[in-house]
Amino acid sequence: MPQLRVEKAKSGRAKCQLKPCSEAIAKGDLRIGTGVMMPGMEEYSYKYRHLCCFTKKQISNLGADFDPSVIEGYDELSKSEQSMVKDMLNGDLVDKTEIKGCTGDNVGATPGEATKKETKAAKKPAPKKPAPKAKKGKKRAPSSESDSDSSSSSSSSSSSSSSVQPKKKKTKKN
Repeated sequence: MPQLRVEKAKSGRAKCQLKPCSEAIAKGDLRIGTGVMMPGMEEYSYKYRHLCCFTKKQISNLGADFDPSVIEGYDELSKSEQSMVKDMLNGDLVDKTEIKGCTGDNVGATPGEATKKETKAAKKPAPKKPAPKAKKGKKRAPSSESDSDSSSSSSSSSSSSSSVQPKKKKTKKN
């Protein structure tokens, strides 16, 4: 009997291991994993599938008297999710791709429809981000005059007097 694990997808990065499907398992969707012992490892590595992608052959390999409570993670599921796993083990979900994107809490919903928790989270407004602060610093004078002065090396005294001179600091005399 293979080692099995059932859980909600943690990140949405895992892809279904059934070759014809190979779709990503969305975050929060129920998934069933078959344990595989890799060489040199002491723990199982799991290959996950959608519940509807668990095949008749896999179900028959479990045996008719298979107890779903021996599946790792089964006890942490809600009653509706446990019911969905039992339906999978009975073969009722084989090839029913319309349940992809549904958890046990929204099994009657259309695929991709949000669960109650997700709906509540979506209603909350996103926190407002503060406006970016303006950079502090001295403003620079336009560089067009200084560029024209530096480009002409033989400037007359009249052109240098028309250029902008920096202001001198006033000092008080005692």
